Amino acid sequence: MAGLPGVGKSSIARLLARRFGAIWLRINSMDQAIWASGTAPSDLFDWSYRTAQAIAVARDNLNLTRIVAETQVANTRSRAFLERLGMKAIRELTRFGEPQLLYELPIGPLA
Repeated sequence: MAGLPGVGKSSIARLLARRFGAIWLRINSMDQAIWASGTAPSDLFDWSYRTAQAIAVARDNLNLTRIVAETQVANTRSRAFLERLGMKAIRELTRFGEPQLLYELPIGPLA
């Protein structure tokens, strides 16, 4: 989810995660944690997104039924990344005056 500071991105993400039974992963928080490790370069490239992917791989320990993500329709790089992770677009909506896509990765129940 992208937008200017203070427009409610975090609030919306928390509500979406709760509504869809998903976990809310904040890339900025992951960036901060990686930088705090003292091992990361100043430019993290896609490290935090890879961290989010690792969390998806560890889903069995999180007891979730799906992971959701939202990006702007025009953001083809983010869409391609989500699709490489196996996420499928499930809904188009308008937020912040721009068309957005909601993606889902079903992760199934725990065995």
